[in-house]
Amino acid sequence: MKTIKIILKIILGIIVIIAIPVLLFLLSEVLLIRDFITLKWFPLVSCLIGFFLAGLINRKTNPIFIPILYLGLAIYVTLRYFFFPFILLLILFSALGILITRDEIMKAYKIISAVLAITVFSYFLFSQPLIIEKEGYGTNSNKDLYNAKVLWGLSNQKPATLPKEIFKDKNGQSVSLQDFKGKDLYITFWATWCGPCIAEKPMLEELKESLKDDSTLVFIDISVDKDTKAWLDYLDKNNPTAIQLITNNENRTRSNFRFDGIPFNILANSSAIFLLSNFLFSSMCILISLGDIFKN
Repeated sequence: MKTIKIILKIILGIIVIIAIPVLLFLLSEVLLIRDFITLKWFPLVSCLIGFFLAGLINRKTNPIFIPILYLGLAIYVTLRYFFFPFILLLILFSALGILITRDEIMKAYKIISAVLAITVFSYFLFSQPLIIEKEGYGTNSNKDLYNAKVLWGLSNQKPATLPKEIFKDKNGQSVSLQDFKGKDLYITFWATWCGPCIAEKPMLEELKESLKDDSTLVFIDISVDKDTKAWLDYLDKNNPTAIQLITNNENRTRSNFRFDGIPFNILANSSAIFLLSNFLFSSMCILISLGDIFKN
């Protein structure tokens, strides 16, 4: 009977760990928090709360069974936060959440753990702007928001620059976007399994053709396919123009470039400062005045 009770507590703890980020995400939809899934403090606070509650449920559970609770981290694989080095922060916060609940841990250590969690969380909380969307939310050609409430961070935010991430070309050679510094870049993130991405391809090829004589502009298509063969087969069959690259870590790429869904487009100027643009149509319009949009 005691064994069954332990098993039920562990299962309930895992369910709670999984439920907390889901509930927070649903709450963000109600509150209309802009780009909530890209905010790095979200997985940290949900991980801390989830493991804290799971720890309370299993406060009397033998410590030997506690590591089973880490199965709950699987939810962060689904949410695409499970990549190195961010995984280390998730493990840290999950450990802190459990540690605070254990009776055998000295109070001083619990206080230190709480202070550490709050400090790291605060850093990530204020390192990204928090924006609440209102009805009619949008941005104008000068990148100014309208019908939005900026709680913090945007006015002092430095322009986003291209991450120093390494991709692979179809020959397996390493390529960094930093290699193209001095050029204007039009970057598209896509995948062979993404229907909207494939549907957008003909329009993208037309755009490339219309601007092929612009020596200052470079088009780069980056696949997030996990199946490299599927990507290579697509390239061989369709022979798309421009530079074709693939990431070897989809989750890290999504985090670095702050996007969730694909297709996703980025415009970067010659100084590697970039803007995000979800849709091909909007980025095409921005591209017309690429030389002006990065001016102060």
